[in-house]
Amino acid sequence: MTPPALPLLLRVAPHVVSRVVQGKVLVLDHARDEIQQLNDVGSYIWALLSAAPRTPGELAEEVTREFDVAPADAARDVEVFVGELLARGLVTAAPPP
Repeated sequence: MTPPALPLLLRVAPHVVSRVVQGKVLVLDHARDEIQQLNDVGSYIWALLSAAPRTPGELAEEVTREFDVAPADAARDVEVFVGELLARGLVTAAPPP
């Protein structure tokens, strides 16, 4: 699935809960009865989205700062990850208010 074009806000879907276990985020999708374990970068992005809605661009900026990666690499990785989250229904995307 193609990630949303900026400036759509991404939010954790209401039927999804998460927990941190041994430093990794486990995401429980009640709608599909599935659990996903996220890697370090995914866990960081999930923590950001759990705190407040964000755009993919904002997420990429945060990943660039936190993991000391090139902005283009962060943007590409965020786009892929966001696309996966959207495809699985774990997050929603909507225009900002």
